Amino acid sequence: MRDTSQAVGVVDARNQNWADFRVFVQQFGAQICKLVNAATGASGAANIEPAGKYYLYTLYKLTVGSQAFDIQYFRPGSSLSDLAFNRLSGMMKVGQDDQLFQRHIGFIDEHMILIAQANGGPALSEKIATDSVDAWSRALGRWHGAISQKAPRRTASGTMYNYLRHLYRGEKHDVDEHRDFLQSLPVLEEVLVNTNSRLSHYTCLSDGQVCLTKPTAFRMMPLAWGLLESGLALSKRFPDHIEQIVDGLVQGWAEGGGQSNWEHATFREIVKVFCTIEPDTRHIHESHLAQGYLDAFNSTRGQEEPRVELAFQSPHFDVKLKQPTKTAIKALRSRLIDIQCAPQIVEAEGQRPDAPIEPKVRSAAQSNPSNALGALCGACSGYCCQFGLQNHAYLKASDLAAFSETRPDLDHEGIADAYIDKIKSRHARNGCLFQGSKGCSLPRDMRSQTCNAYLCGSARQVLANEARLQKSKARVLFVAGSKGAPTLWSDTKTKPLSGA
Repeated sequence: MRDTSQAVGVVDARNQNWADFRVFVQQFGAQICKLVNAATGASGAANIEPAGKYYLYTLYKLTVGSQAFDIQYFRPGSSLSDLAFNRLSGMMKVGQDDQLFQRHIGFIDEHMILIAQANGGPALSEKIATDSVDAWSRALGRWHGAISQKAPRRTASGTMYNYLRHLYRGEKHDVDEHRDFLQSLPVLEEVLVNTNSRLSHYTCLSDGQVCLTKPTAFRMMPLAWGLLESGLALSKRFPDHIEQIVDGLVQGWAEGGGQSNWEHATFREIVKVFCTIEPDTRHIHESHLAQGYLDAFNSTRGQEEPRVELAFQSPHFDVKLKQPTKTAIKALRSRLIDIQCAPQIVEAEGQRPDAPIEPKVRSAAQSNPSNALGALCGACSGYCCQFGLQNHAYLKASDLAAFSETRPDLDHEGIADAYIDKIKSRHARNGCLFQGSKGCSLPRDMRSQTCNAYLCGSARQVLANEARLQKSKARVLFVAGSKGAPTLWSDTKTKPLSGA
């Protein structure tokens, strides 16, 4: 068996405990409270609680008396963290006067800690509705227009087509439909913009303005790119109100002082293109896409042919196989050994080394999935599994401990090797090492609890309609993937039918 001290050394080197809550409070709690008191006068009982751990930082919630504050503690020793912290702290400083961000209280620069006063307003995602799309689109436009005047910028060269096609996530076919227009739009400078467009990251103020309360993703992109990102998020949420969204964003941008290198009509067209450039993938709600295919499918049926009653949109992963690399296999094996013999990692997962092993419990639907759920997952081809490569198949100490109970003859390395033996000669490119052409190569008792228990939104919709499916023996259409590769399933077939 590998020596435990080696595993502990790996833990330290990877900064697994860089955001240990107890250590954080001991090291920085008093200093943070002093900064808060000096800046706001807040006094009384102080309490710090973890509020979420992200890739680059850990978020804590601080309350002092009746006042609340957000604390972001960035990962030490990471160049990406350094960059994110410097950009974020700089933008918060320049945006304070106009309430574009939460009020920043202070920074502990040498430890990359940012303290801001919590905003008590409702999240934009909760406040916005169909009857207020135009007003809140305008408010978002004003925010982006105002921050664009304060943000650092640099010269650039290229066209909007270059950014959409090569530097962003545009589908080639969709972008090329607008190629001539996008290539006619030169990009002469880049501006530091917020590229995280989640509506839940903005809060609504009492005066009808919005405030960015979770600013994390600032990048140098073409002027007004953040506005385009917001258009993408809004049009995905309200696909039937794109014209209102576009008009609101453009008007708000001008009201906030935003400028562009193009005439008003051209600028409006850019925003509209961005809102609709991937209509199947991002800007039509999945229920609209599935319903559209259901209506189209039924319209082709003859009078005597049965109609489809239900349609579901499923994710889809285009599985292309490749040979697993020795580096990836070695990294997985090392990880499987580490999480068995390094107490720090076990504790980080919420499992004490001496804690009793809890048996895995699966619902009936997970242990014996229905034909409909099986058809959905077959149409999907393991979209969620592709993230298993970077997450080591989601295996935790509790999963390996449960498996080791069935194989008491194996030590830590033996358990790891038992998993490695399940890797096939070819796996899904950019996907989990256990993801092959016929699904997962691990038996269910070796899979992680995450993999056994996870249900995507589409799967939950199928289960919610399980009784109806069983009672009426309804025919179901699954639209697999954003481009709509529909497959038909009925109660008499255990495999999806092609040609829908």
